[in-house]
Amino acid sequence: MMGAMGTMGAMRVIEQSQDGTLRLPPMTTVRDAAQLRDTLLDLLGQGVSVIVDCSVVEQADLSIVQLLTAARRMAERDGRQLRMIIPSSGALADLIRRSGLEHSLD
Repeated sequence: MMGAMGTMGAMRVIEQSQDGTLRLPPMTTVRDAAQLRDTLLDLLGQGVSVIVDCSVVEQADLSIVQLLTAARRMAERDGRQLRMIIPSSGALADLIRRSGLEHSLD
């Protein structure tokens, strides 16, 4: 399954593998939030283990960090497994630290 969202003439794709891994594109912003939310809700609702791979994200905004935080809390509340691959350095890691939400995404 693969989802896509076009923005300003460019196509950004959140890839979903068969094992429940979501690979976020290098630019993941508020324009991608609805697609990411829907995909996460669908997977978590199915009870599958979900991995969100943020390893290639070079540009993100606070909406994505908030969405990932909310998804993590929902998964924990519902006894589901949601794991995130977030590099320890780079733009996304810096944004997470500046937002004060790093402990929510550990």
